[in-house]
Amino acid sequence: MRRENCVTVTFELFGYFRAMTGKGRLQVELDEANGLTVLKALEVLDKEFKKFKFSIMKNGDLKPGVVVFLKEPSGKTVRAGGSHTLSGDSAPVLVLSNLMEGG
Repeated sequence: MRRENCVTVTFELFGYFRAMTGKGRLQVELDEANGLTVLKALEVLDKEFKKFKFSIMKNGDLKPGVVVFLKEPSGKTVRAGGSHTLSGDSAPVLVLSNLMEGG
């Protein structure tokens, strides 16, 4: 159930994050009063990840090797920076992955 003035953000987890959590998706709620940015969503998600004994944030930013993409309502997926604003009118979906080596 969605709380008033909150937006539910769905994270699709890939690679390392799926392996560490045993989940393909996690949802977090953002309070609109605190701002609807990718960085705010990542901060809330990082608190959830602490239950799994790992973190994606360091000194207020993503750790190296962590990448985030936004699934736009049009179906397009774009790389999202921390200051990217999320729409409160839709149910934002972010994809969290780790950089992979090789070719």
